[in-house]
Amino acid sequence: RFSNNEERLFDTTVLTEAVFEPLKDLDIVSHPVLEHGVVTWLDSSIDCSPEYMYENSFEYNKKDIISVA
Repeated sequence: RFSNNEERLFDTTVLTEAVFEPLKDLDIVSHPVLEHGVVTWLDSSIDCSPEYMYENSFEYNKKDIISVA
């Protein structure tokens, strides 16, 4: 959920730089931590700004989401 209370989906596959390579591992990407409003992974060694995530996300209907867990 973003600061404007919107819930949006972000596709991490847009993170193509080498620093984001570990996010291809489902065990890593599925365990984000929110630190001071920033989404982080791997004990904050990888992060993504909320502005980037918002700009590269999309609205969705929760009823249309299929869990793959």
